[in-house]
Amino acid sequence: MIARALTPEWQVIGMASGAEAVEAIRSGFRFAAIICDVNLPDTHGFTVHDAIAAIAAEQAEQVIFTTTGVDRASVGDPTPRRLDPVLVKPYTVSALRATVRTIVQREHLRARMTRAPAVAVAQGVRATLTPSADLLGSAPACAGCHRRMTLSLVLDPAVPAGERRAPSGVAHFDCVWCDSRVQVALAPRTP
Repeated sequence: MIARALTPEWQVIGMASGAEAVEAIRSGFRFAAIICDVNLPDTHGFTVHDAIAAIAAEQAEQVIFTTTGVDRASVGDPTPRRLDPVLVKPYTVSALRATVRTIVQREHLRARMTRAPAVAVAQGVRATLTPSADLLGSAPACAGCHRRMTLSLVLDPAVPAGERRAPSGVAHFDCVWCDSRVQVALAPRTP
């Protein structure tokens, strides 16, 4: 059911056991999402998650647990861990697709954020544009996807303070979500 539901949008690779999935990650495979049942025939899903985390922590963040709704204590997992997202059986195909889409988008954004380049905006000052929690306020918004972002200025410690210039004019960034060009007006702060 999972492969059939996801194949139109993603390439699906099924694994016969938790050990096989861990071995695939150990050998270098990386996945945008990993769907893992809490109660596997050969082990617990939490054990698989922990083994994945020991090999590639970023892959452990891609795990989507499925369960019959039994709580953590009853499946013998005394270790507190991230259990989000979790799909409770029986779940719908639309819930499965939405959950996978969320995980894939989150990973895409995380990958983009780690590569988000800083842009020189003035002598001794660099800036980065990152996602903003300010959804309705004055934070700059991308013209392509309309998501708001936060402008962060970083002072270059190699440039003496007296030689740094206040940013002004316009800086151009690539949106971390959609790759559109984002233009941000920079104005020096007035005391």
